[in-house]
Amino acid sequence: MPSLPDRGTSLRVGVTRTNLRLVGALLSAALFIALGVSVRDGASFRVDPPARDMVARWHTPELDRTAKALDVLGSEVGVGALVVITSAWLWRVDPPTVPYVIAYSLGAPVVIQGTKLLVHRARPNGEPLGFPSGHTFAALAVFGLLTVVLLPTIRPRYRRLLVVVGVLLIITMGISRIYLGVHWATDVLGGYAGGLAYLLLGVTVLDSAAAKRNRAKRMDRSAGADPHALRITVLSCTYGGGHHRVAEVLAQEFRRLPGCEVEEYDYIETFIGHIYNAITTFLYIGSVRWAPWAWRWFYQATSAIPYDSPMQRFINGMGKRRLTRFLESHQPDLVVCTYCVPAGALSELKLAHRTEVPCATVVTDHAVHSQWVHPGVDLFIVSSEFVREGMVARGIPAERIRATGIPIDARFTASGDRRVMRQAHALDADRPTILVMVGAANLLRQPLALEFYRVLADLPHAVQILFVCGRDERLRRAAQALAPAVRNPVRVYGFVDDVYDLMAMSDLMVSKPGGVTTSEALAAELPLVLVSPVPGQEEENVSYLTHLGAAVVAATPAEVHRAVLDLVTHPDRLEKMRDAAHRVGRAGAAARGAAEILALLPAGRAFAGERR
Repeated sequence: MPSLPDRGTSLRVGVTRTNLRLVGALLSAALFIALGVSVRDGASFRVDPPARDMVARWHTPELDRTAKALDVLGSEVGVGALVVITSAWLWRVDPPTVPYVIAYSLGAPVVIQGTKLLVHRARPNGEPLGFPSGHTFAALAVFGLLTVVLLPTIRPRYRRLLVVVGVLLIITMGISRIYLGVHWATDVLGGYAGGLAYLLLGVTVLDSAAAKRNRAKRMDRSAGADPHALRITVLSCTYGGGHHRVAEVLAQEFRRLPGCEVEEYDYIETFIGHIYNAITTFLYIGSVRWAPWAWRWFYQATSAIPYDSPMQRFINGMGKRRLTRFLESHQPDLVVCTYCVPAGALSELKLAHRTEVPCATVVTDHAVHSQWVHPGVDLFIVSSEFVREGMVARGIPAERIRATGIPIDARFTASGDRRVMRQAHALDADRPTILVMVGAANLLRQPLALEFYRVLADLPHAVQILFVCGRDERLRRAAQALAPAVRNPVRVYGFVDDVYDLMAMSDLMVSKPGGVTTSEALAAELPLVLVSPVPGQEEENVSYLTHLGAAVVAATPAEVHRAVLDLVTHPDRLEKMRDAAHRVGRAGAAARGAAEILALLPAGRAFAGERR
């Protein structure tokens, strides 16, 4: 059954692998271009003569033979032979990769020769076309890719050896070009910079092609499922984690039906593309962490776009063609969107009468934004009457909106005694307990997260801290190292699956104001101190929650210190916030939301055994 990737893992991989590859390719290409322009304009580099003279002093007969062997290996004949041998091996174990490897390898000499002709630099021996070093470029670009594609196909015990051989080959290839006197050091540096940019882009495209093949296999498997089953497709994304959590919870509710098959897809990854998903994830995380003003501008600039405006139509068109083919081949009985982009695409298709599949959209924040307002959607599930009224003001008919609450796991509830829960987890039953959540993706910068940790752990009042670091292993280690030196006891967690238990035993939570996380806290009747909201949607969440009286906001570590100290030393204020959370908390929202969504089906279809 196709499913969304684990929310924390997928986000972490997207940020630290694919996106960093793209950034590395951009920086390497910038260096390559800068060197090429400087060389073309006749710039001289001080490093070139000393590097040539230094390497010249190493000459021995053995090194001469080694350098000449590397010269042959790095030639077009040598590289071509390695590509042919590797392709023959891959044809046995991974045939779809072979055409890509061949096309990639043929592209490298085109880039090399094109650059040589543009720059036209003389070599140290007076021959033409010295920049960049073609051998060095090919060694890093082609040998690097061959290493990458071979690694998964060989036994684990030999993988480290392959990497070591590949790295040594790339390094010695560059040195040998200076040693033989056929290139300047800057020619070699240019070869490394250009080869690295080419390699990083090549690996990114290779990953994208592999992801596309995997998506096709998943779709083929699901297309061959039971034709009589009730089919529900859930479209989400992994930005931030909340959309994914809602998708998971609703899928669990739907699977309770007999004969129901649920398919979950990351819409951006599956229907728009891996590279686009990687780039936008990187930009989202980067802007939230390092340039929040940029995300605020984007959020506000798109907050009131009419649904029929050119920009909104462009956004709605992303992935629409693949989605159309998917609907035609899979024929789901119902589609549920927990992210705005697929909702917009489906709305376009329904308004154009290109599909009649019932569509529901779940709004995952306590705010109204134009990206969620799509007139072709049949049903909107929203968090509150406040959001419902906002949607009506934007033109959505009231009968299409249900304020059931954001669907959350039914285990988030206020049932149970906090003292008993603390005893069961080996905590002090009588100490006020403060839960600190930085989020699965840790959108808080680590220094700020540790400052919140310190001011809470050193409160001049007896408390105990539950500090959840999400997927940030560096933060977890840093927090764990600080634990013995602080005044109050701290229990440090990484990524946890039983957040509902941590909320159930806590008296107060310090957290970012994500729509899903705060809905879980309200259901658990847990007062909130909200910190570092993401500009835009989370700032609006703050306004809503503080207006209700269930939360206070603290912008700095010093304000967090004051707010938490005030609440734990005035239990009556904490109790008023708990009462406010009780009034608006919506435990059981998932079951109510799922029931409203299933009501879109023709009468009896949810329990029938045959397709209409």
